[in-house]
Amino acid sequence: MKAKPSLLLILALLTSPLANGDMVSELVARGEKGELDAQVQLAELYARGEAVPKDDAAAVLWLTKAAEQDDAGAQINLGQRYLSGNGVTKDPAKGIELLSTAAISGNGEAQMTLGSIYISGKGVKRSSTEAALWFMMSAEAGSPAAQCQIARMHMSGAGVLKDDVEAYKWASLASAGGDRAATRIIDVLEKKLTQEQLLEAKARSAELTERLKLEGPALPPPDLPLVPEEILPPIEPEP
Repeated sequence: MKAKPSLLLILALLTSPLANGDMVSELVARGEKGELDAQVQLAELYARGEAVPKDDAAAVLWLTKAAEQDDAGAQINLGQRYLSGNGVTKDPAKGIELLSTAAISGNGEAQMTLGSIYISGKGVKRSSTEAALWFMMSAEAGSPAAQCQIARMHMSGAGVLKDDVEAYKWASLASAGGDRAATRIIDVLEKKLTQEQLLEAKARSAELTERLKLEGPALPPPDLPLVPEEILPPIEPEP
């Protein structure tokens, strides 16, 4: 389970300079004993240079320890560092491995990040098929942003079968979740699909909605990163 830094502790570190050394030492002692929350807090402090001098190597050290304890936040942070070479030797394969570990554990942010990476080809070979796998995982978990992206991909045939009925199904679900782009997709598709196709699309959407309700997937956190518009397939269907 992702450990979160203690806000009170961080504020204490920032507002009590004389106590910084002792408190950081205490965090280090706890971190070395394997306490996950201390490791996560130390990584954040060293990364930001708060209460201690900014030190990417130290941040990476504590992130690595936290990631080894299956902290998804640390795995994502460390994975992105390896993809960009921020504070570490650039290693895209290791970055993808870390992000994949977090994504497979059910972390929505990691799933969306991997989908974005593969669809844009940033640091890896571009693969809309691989992107679709990660977006679908997040879409099935209830992410409106991922559902909208799957709808777009079905419209253009990127990584999935070109299927406007499936696109409508996912766009309908995403729109119900508050995704504005999905509402625009629905407007386009309603002008293109036949009445029979619309009825089929709505039936599929209702069936999927009911299935997701029965399975009870938790919605991803509201701060889940959206896929940048410039790397998405166009909303307008191909002529």
